[in-house]
Amino acid sequence: MAAVTSALIAIAGVVLGWIAIEIACKPCLNKGREAIDRSLNPDL
Repeated sequence: MAAVTSALIAIAGVVLGWIAIEIACKPCLNKGREAIDRSLNPDL
């Protein structure tokens, strides 16, 4: 049971870390995603 609890805590930590990075770096990430979208679809 302790292994399952540890795994769930680790997964929650990764998810919360990902959300924190998304919030902190939102402008930079949006510019990068827009550049990728333009390179994949030149009609935009």
